[in-house]
Amino acid sequence: MVEWIRGRLWHRESKRQLVHGSFGLLFALAVFFFSWEVSFAILAIGSLFTFFLGSLLEGGVEIPFFSMLTKETGRDGERTGSGVIWYFFGSVTIFVLFGLVAGVDKVIVAASMMVVATGDSVCTGLGRKFGVRRLPKTKTKTFEGTGLGFLFAFLFSIPLFYVGHDLLTSALVAGTGAFTGVLTEAYVKGNDNFTIPVIACFFMSVVYYSVI
Repeated sequence: MVEWIRGRLWHRESKRQLVHGSFGLLFALAVFFFSWEVSFAILAIGSLFTFFLGSLLEGGVEIPFFSMLTKETGRDGERTGSGVIWYFFGSVTIFVLFGLVAGVDKVIVAASMMVVATGDSVCTGLGRKFGVRRLPKTKTKTFEGTGLGFLFAFLFSIPLFYVGHDLLTSALVAGTGAFTGVLTEAYVKGNDNFTIPVIACFFMSVVYYSVI
């Protein structure tokens, strides 16, 4: 059983998605619990640190733990740390565009980050291993992976809304974010660490301010 699990689940892409989901979840919770100012500082510092660290690793500098992490989770032909950099770029974009400029509730920004952290990770990580039925007009996306991604994104997002809203509103907004997020992952071109939070945040904002 252990060998089956290791061979079936514990490969490079699974490790990558686990790291991606774990760190994304922590940053989403940080935005949810802390003030706008503290949240922005966390995202800004994370962005600069990731870019600096990625540049060092790309240049061949050996850094304890991080060098091992990139070897275990990196994709061939991809710039070191590019996925994390795009994640921070997407997070900062929705933070500034929707949060500071448009003035949407911070829970929507946090939920958008949660959608890309959990939904995207599951769509890719589990979809590649257990997906069988191909989504229309896609080469690698499956109903199984997208369905699981929706489920995880929904389950991890709805508690954020339920803290201050009724269950129906929470389910409607979280469901909108999860649904648009996994569809973006499957069909929208571009780096999904950027496109998912931006598109999910937009549609959740529309639904949120239509029902409250």
